[in-house]
Amino acid sequence: MLSASSSISSARAFAPARVAKRASATRGPVKGSIATQVSALTCSTADFKVGLSLEIDSNPWRITDEWRLTRRFVARVEFMHVQPGRGSAFVRTKLRNLLTGNINEKTFRSGEKFELADVSKETMQFTYMDGDDYMFMNMETFEELRVPPVAVNKFVKEGMDCAIVQWNGKVIGCEVPNPFTFTVTETDPGLKGNTASGGDKPATIETGAVVTVPLFVNVGDQIIRVNSIPTNSFLSSAPVHTTTLRRARDAEMASNSKRLIDPIAREAKRLGYVARSALKLVQLDEKFRLLRNKRSVLDLGCAPGAWIQVVHERTRRQGGTCARVLGIDLKEIDRGTLAGLRHVDAARASTMTLDATEARASDLGVETFDAVLSDMMVNTRGLASVDAAASLELAECAVDLAVVRDGGVLAARGDLVVKILEGSGSVEELAKHCKPHFDKVNWFKPNATRSESREIYLVARGRKLLE
Repeated sequence: MLSASSSISSARAFAPARVAKRASATRGPVKGSIATQVSALTCSTADFKVGLSLEIDSNPWRITDEWRLTRRFVARVEFMHVQPGRGSAFVRTKLRNLLTGNINEKTFRSGEKFELADVSKETMQFTYMDGDDYMFMNMETFEELRVPPVAVNKFVKEGMDCAIVQWNGKVIGCEVPNPFTFTVTETDPGLKGNTASGGDKPATIETGAVVTVPLFVNVGDQIIRVNSIPTNSFLSSAPVHTTTLRRARDAEMASNSKRLIDPIAREAKRLGYVARSALKLVQLDEKFRLLRNKRSVLDLGCAPGAWIQVVHERTRRQGGTCARVLGIDLKEIDRGTLAGLRHVDAARASTMTLDATEARASDLGVETFDAVLSDMMVNTRGLASVDAAASLELAECAVDLAVVRDGGVLAARGDLVVKILEGSGSVEELAKHCKPHFDKVNWFKPNATRSESREIYLVARGRKLLE
């Protein structure tokens, strides 16, 4: 019996991959066996770019820039590809150890391959302190995360949107926006005539951190932290930096405005949904009438439960009796979200390993489902082609569960919705995988999807009758 307490590997957090040949950024998707470890994702030195995370000697490293702070500007020196007159080519780059913060310069042979580190980032807002721990909240799903002080950046202040960095599911860092302004709360008085001098002095900012600032900075002045400079040095609000200060303030205001006036998130919250993704399914249903006359629905990657809410609401409204809904995800859904929803069951399981027999063994007593919905997504690595290949792998698993594995759990004439990242032929490959099984295959990007996102939904309607 499949229950909410069953523990199988993650459907949402697991980043599926084929063998390295499939996941390589330099090759297109090819058929192959499914790897069972995230570490099968690899890249070569040809794929190196700033921000890429690698696992070397059992430690996570990120390719970084070398920043040089001069008096008037910040200069960047990127990694170099070197072709000597004699001998093999090599790549020299700077890597930051994500555990220690140390920056090392390393040299690799051209074409050498590396495993991608299972590093993910999630934007969350610092809301309050609970004892010594920092409490962060995802402003879309309203999920909270407790972060120990050892992993928190000393420049974090209340209300700030930060990037929480996790490696293999463990929080290892907290990155603040770049740039960000702070107010000086304590420092020695500034002296006349020091505006042009090159001296520095310590200053305490509003978060309690002690930084180095120019001599002319006084208490109450706003200073700018340039996040990419690996020092405690700051640019200040002196005349020479007026333009920089204005741009930083504009960037900060734009970031706050995006969070505060996001109409999709605001509307989802007003309607009582636990996440803005609910409105994506609403728009999908309005476009294709996916939930009309549906008596049973399988929701893959269901946490935090927004799509379950939509299915329950719209099927009840249309027919008077709500559909039976089974949600699958590694993360356990808050029981408060499901309170009052009839004919709903949620299980912790992985689409990668879940078979049709297990899906049919829920307490709902459903043999086949009239619709299979997949909003699953892998943890992205920052390498577009690798991310697209990994999302294709996960999407194909959803399709296989619906129509291939053990005959599939999708009923005849049933509909399938699957999310995928565009890139490296992933859209064409998934459509090719689905077309033999359905009457119609369409692509749709809901308006509720962020404009910068590469995610898109495959909508396959009318599963062909089994022969």
